[in-house]
Amino acid sequence: MIELIMALVVMGILLGMLGPRLGSIRDRGAVRSGKQQVSAYLATARAAAIRRGRPATFHAASNSIWVTVGADTVGSRIALGDEYSITLSSASAIDSVRFDARGFATNLPGTQIFRVTRGVYRDSVCVSRAGMIARRCGF
Repeated sequence: MIELIMALVVMGILLGMLGPRLGSIRDRGAVRSGKQQVSAYLATARAAAIRRGRPATFHAASNSIWVTVGADTVGSRIALGDEYSITLSSASAIDSVRFDARGFATNLPGTQIFRVTRGVYRDSVCVSRAGMIARRCGF
């Protein structure tokens, strides 16, 4: 019985030391997954515009993302806040990217940055006016 209690005490001490590190790993993973979702939906919007020969729009509002072509929604709406407990924000007042039939982003005055944040971790996805999607924005 004493050995069992000692084993539980040692396990408790180890879990107490590893707890914050496990939370950090979870937060980084959530940010990475959210960034991949944003990049994938931006690429989906651009590809849909080129493939269908008409404008497609990537929408980001209330921590949710979705793609529309005309009145049709492509894929499903993803609530990033519910799915990964992350916050999605835009570096400017623009919260959507509209791609024309050639794949160019037509509603952007410059490079658009979408930031994904959870706790102290953050990452970003950039979209240029040429429609290029970059997973590294320089910060």
